[in-house]
Formats: sequence, C-alpha cells, structure tokens
Amino acid sequence: MFRGLFGPSSITYALRKGLDESMRAQDSIAQRVSGMASSTSSGDFADALRGAAAPTASDEADLQRDMAELADTQIRYEAESKMLHAAYAGLRTAVRQHV
Repeated sequence: MFRGLFGPSSITYALRKGLDESMRAQDSIAQRVSGMASSTSSGDFADALRGAAAPTASDEADLQRDMAELADTQIRYEAESKMLHAAYAGLRTAVRQHV
C-alpha cells in the first residue's frame, strides 16, 4: 500500500525526484554564474573584481543564457513544490477521513 503511495511509480516520487533535479540544476547554474568565486578565495572581492578582464560579448551572452536557465529552473522548482504540497495535503485528507 505505501509503495503505491510513495514508491517509484507514484506521483509523489516523481515530484520529489523533480525537486532534486531542479536543485542540482540550480546549483550548477549558480556556480557557473559565480565563476569568480574561486578567484576570490582571499576574501577581497573588490580586488578580484578589479583584476577581472572586461566581459566579452560571448561572456555576456553566456551570462544571459545562464540567468534565463536559472529563472526557468526556479519557476519549475516552485511549481513542483506546490504540486508535491498538494499531493501530500490530499493524502493527509484521505487518511483523516478514513481513520
């Protein structure tokens, strides 16, 4: 019974897996966007910023693409989160009504 509610073939499992994938994608994109973070290990962001080369058109396009992917991932995460919340609320309601 519980396998049908939470197992690999359930909607809750698919939504949880989607949330995990969205979080990994968001982390990956955020690391690409903050690529300067590794060069700021000394902790002085202003020096690292001054030492950075001027962004090229390619860098600007990559940043815009990454930011668009980040926004898309955030929207997907929020939708999956709301759907999972609704699925769990439905399960709680069903349990309460049959106890």
